[in-house]
Amino acid sequence: MEEGGKITTGPLNRGAHKNFWKLFWSLNVPSKICHFIWRACIDSLPTKRNLIKHVSIPNALCERCGSEVEDLAHALWGCIGLKGIWWEIDACRARVGSPSLLLSQICKDARERLNEFQAATIPLPLSATASHPTRWLPPSPLHLKANCDAAIFNDLDCPSLGSVTWNSEGLVIAALSERVTLPPPVDDLEAFSWHRSVTFAIELGFQEVIFEGDSVVVYKHLRTTSPSLASFGHITDETRNLVSQF
Repeated sequence: MEEGGKITTGPLNRGAHKNFWKLFWSLNVPSKICHFIWRACIDSLPTKRNLIKHVSIPNALCERCGSEVEDLAHALWGCIGLKGIWWEIDACRARVGSPSLLLSQICKDARERLNEFQAATIPLPLSATASHPTRWLPPSPLHLKANCDAAIFNDLDCPSLGSVTWNSEGLVIAALSERVTLPPPVDDLEAFSWHRSVTFAIELGFQEVIFEGDSVVVYKHLRTTSPSLASFGHITDETRNLVSQF
C-alpha cells in the first residue's frame, strides 16, 4: 500500500498472518529464496534508499536509470532497465493482458508450481550452528566490543536480535534488542544479528569496534574474502562491506 507517496511493506495485521509465515518458512525451497522474500516484505533489502540511512553515498538514485530513487519497488520491477528482463521471461510475458487468478485458485496454482520446483531440485542439507564455550574478554582501551546474538523465545513464539557494546572496563555503553516479526531460519537469523549489530554501531557513530558472536558458521562466512554461496550469504557479504567502514 502507499502512504504519503511512500510504499510500505508487510501486512496491516501481522497477527492475522502469523500462520501464513509459519507455513511459508516450512516450504521445501532454498532458504535463500525465502529469506529474500522475507526481507522484501519488511523492506530490508540493500536498496540505495535503505543504504543511504547507514552508509555515506552521494545519493539514493538508481544506478541503472539514474532518474528515480532506488526503493524496493523500483529495484525489483519499476526500473526501466528491468523491463527487458521481465519481458524475456515467458511466464511474465504470457500473463500480460491476461486476467488474474481467482482467489480460490491461487492456493492450487501455488501448490502446483511448488511441486514442479521440488521435482526438479535436490533438497539442500540443513546447516548446524556449532557451539564452543569461551571466556569473554574486554577490548583494549582503544577499542569497543559489540557482542551480538539471536534467540527464539518459545513462550512469545517470536525470535529476537540483540547487541551489547562494552568499553575496556567491561561497562555497557549501548544495548539493542529487537523482535523479528517474520522469523527466518536459525543461521539466517544469526547472520542478521551480526548485520544489525554493525548498523547499530554505525548509527551511534562508534569507531574502532570489535564485533563478536557465537555462531561459528556465520563467522567463517564473514571471514572469507569471496562471495558467500550460503542461504545467508547476501547478509554476510553486506555486513562485511559495512565493517570496512571501521
